[in-house]
Amino acid sequence: MSLLRVLIPVALVLGSCSETPVEEKGDEAIAAHEQQIQEDAKSLEQAADEAVKAMEEDIDAQLAADGIALEQTQVGDRHVLERMREG
Repeated sequence: MSLLRVLIPVALVLGSCSETPVEEKGDEAIAAHEQQIQEDAKSLEQAADEAVKAMEEDIDAQLAADGIALEQTQVGDRHVLERMREG
């Protein structure tokens, strides 16, 4: 993850800080603040998803380089057992 992806949310959080309590800013300001929090959360979720995908690709590549075949199934013992029986 690039440094920019970390610094932007930090800058947004710091930029939204002020001396005036949120309760005193009015309903529109509170709604705008809530919207910004939701957008930041979605952006962080997307970054986490991308990180997981990249890590999975790295693991798959390393296993393949080591000559290890990776089999994936649905979650559950039944599915794993069925895949094992398939060979």
